Amino acid sequence: MWSEMKTWPNRSDLIGSTNEILHCYNRGVNKQQIFFGHDFYALFLSLVETFHSRDELKILAYCLMPNHFHFLFRQVRAFALSKLMEKVCGEYAKSVNQVCQRVGHLFQRRYGIKWVWRGSDVPLLLNYIHQNPVKGGLVELPEEWAYSSCREYLNLRPAGFLDLDIVNVKWDYHSFLKASGDVESQLPCRARFRE
Repeated sequence: MWSEMKTWPNRSDLIGSTNEILHCYNRGVNKQQIFFGHDFYALFLSLVETFHSRDELKILAYCLMPNHFHFLFRQVRAFALSKLMEKVCGEYAKSVNQVCQRVGHLFQRRYGIKWVWRGSDVPLLLNYIHQNPVKGGLVELPEEWAYSSCREYLNLRPAGFLDLDIVNVKWDYHSFLKASGDVESQLPCRARFRE
């Protein structure tokens, strides 16, 4: 869509777009922790599953890290991503504040969005998202991290709310994960995520 226009879409363009692949992310205030153990990760994922509509938004990948998260979406209906993120992040923040007896913002800002303008960048982004726990020193192999979609891609867990058929992974994903090197440096500058 925008590649023909030779302009980079702004946030409101992306939120109102259809059939675009979008990388969505957010982190805690002052880079602080937002997930405090298994129950917190499970709650966030259950909120995603509860508020997610497959007719409006396809979830291609995710990774929840202690102080941030990543999602890769294909937005079918305009504003579906913003609707999902507002509900999930709002409900999650309320629950965390109640359970942890805290007040104030949990997330640093509203979620960020990057447009994935080339289909060839999707495998790199999948790898980047799934390699986050390794890069963060939490595990040695991406599939060891329970709170990402890597296990679904390796057929180690059922797909759940993911739409893996859209990505159509026909290569040896396990070998791809091992051989890709520094994936972030291979992405276009505007697609990179700064933690």
